[in-house]
Amino acid sequence: GMTLGTEHLTISDGNLVIGTAGHGIDFSAQASPASGMTAELLDRYEIGTFSPTYTFGGGNTGLTYTTQIGRYTRIGDTVYIAVSLTVNSNGSSTGSAVLAGLPFASSASQPGGFAIGEEQSITFANQMLLKLTSGAATIGLNEVTEAGSFSALTQANVPDSSELKFTGFYKT
Repeated sequence: GMTLGTEHLTISDGNLVIGTAGHGIDFSAQASPASGMTAELLDRYEIGTFSPTYTFGGGNTGLTYTTQIGRYTRIGDTVYIAVSLTVNSNGSSTGSAVLAGLPFASSASQPGGFAIGEEQSITFANQMLLKLTSGAATIGLNEVTEAGSFSALTQANVPDSSELKFTGFYKT
């Protein structure tokens, strides 16, 4: 290890490289952590792209896209995503509509949150709801009525030329 007294470490060119998994920037010297604090180590940061896909009943036979964009930023155990999908042809698979291909599986115990930025031609009753699949790298497309009836969307709700854009975050 290396110890610096009250001096600052300055890197005038290049990067600070953490060479071992599980190590990072330790903030434990900061006073007064919140009572529910579980970690003070920033041990992961990553930016990238992924290819989001729809599946209908677990299949995607003949499904093609005009636009298929996924971007993510991971900071620690939180993944922020932005997705843009435009269906060219929804193919011949049938069943529940699921968005697959997230960059990381979700935590089995932690929720995610998603905000639909734009949707065109996707049909649903009252409210469309994107629901993270616990412990998996998928999001279910659902509808909920004003009476509280919750059900999965299907391929019939996601026709050719339909578009979905959303952002959100989830825990790994």
